[in-house]
Amino acid sequence: MRSSKAIVLIEVICASALALVTIVAIESTLRSKPVLQWLDHNRPPYIPRSGLVDIRLHVEKQMVHLEALAREPERRVSFVGSSSVVNGIDEYDVKAALKAAPKLQPRNLGLTGMLASELSPLRSLLVSDGTVAVVYLYNGFSFSDVRNPDAIDARGSAIDDLKHEPIAWWQIRRAARFGERLLSERLWIRRYRNLIISYVERLLASDIEPLRSPFDYSVDRPPPPISERTRVPRPPVSSENWVRRAYIESSERDTTLGYSALSSFCDDLKRNNIRLIISAAPEALFGRTNPYAVGIDFDAIDARIEKISKQCGAYYIGRDKVFEDDDTNFVDEVHLSAKGREKYSKAIGAKVDEVLGR
Repeated sequence: MRSSKAIVLIEVICASALALVTIVAIESTLRSKPVLQWLDHNRPPYIPRSGLVDIRLHVEKQMVHLEALAREPERRVSFVGSSSVVNGIDEYDVKAALKAAPKLQPRNLGLTGMLASELSPLRSLLVSDGTVAVVYLYNGFSFSDVRNPDAIDARGSAIDDLKHEPIAWWQIRRAARFGERLLSERLWIRRYRNLIISYVERLLASDIEPLRSPFDYSVDRPPPPISERTRVPRPPVSSENWVRRAYIESSERDTTLGYSALSSFCDDLKRNNIRLIISAAPEALFGRTNPYAVGIDFDAIDARIEKISKQCGAYYIGRDKVFEDDDTNFVDEVHLSAKGREKYSKAIGAKVDEVLGR
């Protein structure tokens, strides 16, 4: 007769094996192309009915979109950057402008709050096997050492972060957090947990429908009131705010994790014969006086990026200050209106076409 200890051991082993099989089955299902395409097609909207925005959910849905696009067997030109890209690039308008390369498919791979330091961890999604060119559109906050706290679980790389900031033997909390992030990066049910819960809730409420627009903001959203479009500098927020700190470091420092990451990304693409085109994402001139960007030297940032571009062989497109001075092109400091998006998509598409046609 078996001992009670043996019975308990068998039960534990069986339970563990069942849990492992269940996890593998769920992971395999989520990662399958048909399911991934369905998840991508039915992504939740940016603004829920409550009027609030769950940023972490939003970040996860954008990542699933990139995961789905990475499976497509197409020759493409990838537009990469922050929510300025999400809302500023219309694939159809860019496609119409590609006269010299009509068979290339433009892809909007914008990610909310994306920083240059994320280029390497996200490379496999940003640069698929059929990628011919990458267009990186940066913001004034893109090149700091700061991490986006709302995106690190879904988009970060624990291994890359460990290389830059090793964990000391006594830092138990950091070690535990490192292990948690490793698990999250390898299991979709952990990495995309908020998104999966959203799908379950919407299915139960019979509220699943295709995403109506790839853009975050309604095409009818007007520019902000004139009072918010002032060119008069306003008091800055605390530098403890991660966005403010990202602007400051990008402006004042010549060497940062972000600048180094862009240079490395550029060198990597060059080795793989992939064209890199770099330009500033449009940021409204009235936004230069807001509490996050006030006092920031955008010209200094542009000069550094132009220098990096020349050193690594990327093509640099200068900032369009005339476009940025037209308030009607924007719905806020960094996001384009429907009019602005159409104008900008056609313009950047024509410039990319010119570069690729050489």
